[in-house]
Amino acid sequence: KAFWGDPKGAREEAKQWYKDHPDKKNIGVKASDFCAKKFTGNKCEIVDCKYYYYRLVDSAHKVINIRNMNVYADKGLNDSNYKACQKEASKYKGCEVSKALKDCMEEKDKASWGKFEAFLDDVSADNEYPKA
Repeated sequence: KAFWGDPKGAREEAKQWYKDHPDKKNIGVKASDFCAKKFTGNKCEIVDCKYYYYRLVDSAHKVINIRNMNVYADKGLNDSNYKACQKEASKYKGCEVSKALKDCMEEKDKASWGKFEAFLDDVSADNEYPKA
């Protein structure tokens, strides 16, 4: 219920759950804001935290490669570059996986990766994809 909300859409149970668990990202909070506050000054952990909420890496710091990412082409993602960078990032451990993924994608096309990250950050605030 914390993710999906209650049948009336009020999300009262979710609001209480997040109040009881302040270490978790709350509804309406962007991953970038939450992670920057949680890991002040630690760029590697901030990126890893964001990418976890963007569902690019899992809690064990492994790239999530079972998602169909080519559907995000209009959001700035080049799927072939992304797959190559996932492969490169998977050679690392811990937060370095996310950092390697970010560095690789920015090396290939920083502007497009920035656009894609901004899209995912907006989605992370409400767990909903924008309506077309």
